[in-house]
Formats: sequence, structure tokens, C-alpha cells
Amino acid sequence: MMPYLPLIMWRIGGMGNVYDYNYGTKFTDKFQETIERVRCDFDRTKVELLRERFLLPFQNWCTKNGVLSRAQAYGRGYHPLESSLVVDIPEGETWIKYGVGEEISETDYRIGRAYTQANKFVSSGAHLSGKRLISCEECTNTDMVFNATLQMIKLASDQSFITGITHSVYHGFNYSLKMRHFRGGYGMGTI
Repeated sequence: MMPYLPLIMWRIGGMGNVYDYNYGTKFTDKFQETIERVRCDFDRTKVELLRERFLLPFQNWCTKNGVLSRAQAYGRGYHPLESSLVVDIPEGETWIKYGVGEEISETDYRIGRAYTQANKFVSSGAHLSGKRLISCEECTNTDMVFNATLQMIKLASDQSFITGITHSVYHGFNYSLKMRHFRGGYGMGTI
């Protein structure tokens, strides 16, 4: 794979999105096919490693210790449907941008939409494995951070619920404190 590494990695920008799929040159069809096959093998290996070295050990640890697992195990390295078959509480995420009700922009697909595609895969995987509790980290990326109106939060939550989400979490985080008072409590906190 090493000789092909510079050719299988695209230039990326914000949030890991591919900045440009063009290399600035054209390869022969045969060489382009080789690059695509190496890229496919590379991506498949990343998916297998995420499952083998994170998702399954994490789930096994949770089961062994008598706690339910909750994870947003998807993104560039793993598919949300497959991860939702494994974790106890699959979790999606809803981002919402202002512009709900406006015409969808040709230049920014996020305006006025929630991140419902991942949520639908998460809820589908959960339902396929008989899970009824499907959480969603709500409203984590709005144009007006910490200034989202209740109307926008409700619109985002409604979009989550229609994709199969059954439990909204407005933000989840883990923390571990020595035994001292903290307004959020001790152990694992969810706001």
C-alpha cells in the first residue's frame, strides 16, 4: 500500500470533508482502477480495525462491568447501522442550521436541515436488533451556539423523532471527579 498512499488520500478541509477529488492530473484507466482498489482496501481495513479495536472491546467492557454502552460509533471510519447492532444504546446526532422552510441552497446543503441521515441509519440498526432506546445528541451545531431558540431546538428534536430517535440528550459528556461537590453530580453526567 505504501507506494499508493499519496494517491489514496484526498486533501481534506473542515470536519474531514474532502476538499478536492481532483489530483491535478489524469491517470490511465488501468492505473486509476488500481488506485481505487487500494483505496477500497484501505477504507475496509479502517472499518475492520474500528470494530475490532474499539467497538467490540468497549461493548465487552461495558457488559462485563454491568453498564450499558452508549456511543456515536459512526462517521468516516464506521457505518452507523452496523455500530447500532452492537452498542446497547445507539446514539445519533442532530445538527440544525437556520433557514428551516427556506429553499435548499445549492452551495450549502446544511442550511435548514438536521443531520437526519445518520439518525435514520442509527435507528434502523437499533430496530433491527430489537432495541427501543435510541438516543440522540441534540442541537450540538447550530449557527447561534448557545443562543438557539426554543423553536429551533423543537424543530431539531422533531426531525430526530421522525427518523426513529426515542431519547433526546442535549449534550452528553463523561467526567470523573474525586469525591467533591459538583453541580452536575458525580460519575457520568448528561445535561
